[in-house]
Amino acid sequence: MIVSDVIEKIRAISQEQIFTYGYVLDAREKLSGVLIMRRLLTAEPDNRLADIMEDDVFFLTPEMTFLEAMENTMTRHYPEYPICDENQHLIGVVRGQALFAAKVVSLTAQAGEMVGVTNEDGPDTPFWRSMRLRLPWLQANMLTAFLAAGVVGFFQDLIDRIVLLAVFLPVLAGQTQNSGAQSLAVTLRAVSLGWLSDEGTRAQVIKEALLGILNGAIGGLFAGGAMWAIATTQNNDSAITLGIVVFIAMTFSSLVSGFIGGLLPIALKKLGADPAVASTILLSTVTDTFSMGSMLLLALWLV
Repeated sequence: MIVSDVIEKIRAISQEQIFTYGYVLDAREKLSGVLIMRRLLTAEPDNRLADIMEDDVFFLTPEMTFLEAMENTMTRHYPEYPICDENQHLIGVVRGQALFAAKVVSLTAQAGEMVGVTNEDGPDTPFWRSMRLRLPWLQANMLTAFLAAGVVGFFQDLIDRIVLLAVFLPVLAGQTQNSGAQSLAVTLRAVSLGWLSDEGTRAQVIKEALLGILNGAIGGLFAGGAMWAIATTQNNDSAITLGIVVFIAMTFSSLVSGFIGGLLPIALKKLGADPAVASTILLSTVTDTFSMGSMLLLALWLV
């Protein structure tokens, strides 16, 4: 087709619908080019569309998941995207605004999904339905909490002998959980937005592990110093050793929590699971068990 004929057709179409691009099909109705309106209006009337269209066509497929579509369009900020079947036949168009608006909704729901609140649960959800949606997650979380409790129970004789250790267990668990949650939040956002390449995933996990051990060492200095000071006031002969135990436990527990927080979303996505839904409960289980177990085990060996 030539430019003058196309402009006449567009004049009629523009009265009926809003559009951004023209899509050019070949004789087999295969998408072969994209027509930019500005280029069409400034071209010579007898130019053929083949001479002025963009023939390097980017398109989405109907089989793509929402996340795959977002990853593919992240560096292509077009007003709209064509959708083609396996034979590159044009079957639809999706507006960029609609795509990114849906992504915003998905991201805002992530915070709830991380603590077992689904998209179905909102202010207008009936009371008993909210109850049914939340209770399974809470029960699962309680079961994993018993695992950490079992670790503490295993060292009951040690805690009976050095009660001061029990005072620092929630401090250690809370600090390592927060460290892991930071790594989890950053990595989960990167995974959801498609920011991580195959090479970048390893660098992300290593970075979070290094941040964890550094933050853990700084926090461990304060916590270990507090343990030493309190133990000294109680005339405990092992005050210095207890301080060292707390420092080492917090340092390496934060390393593990940072590593797990960075690894979980990536691993769960590769396994086909929703990274947001499963990450938090797994992270809390690992960090609580390892942090408490490592401190009590070190105290058993060294004190």
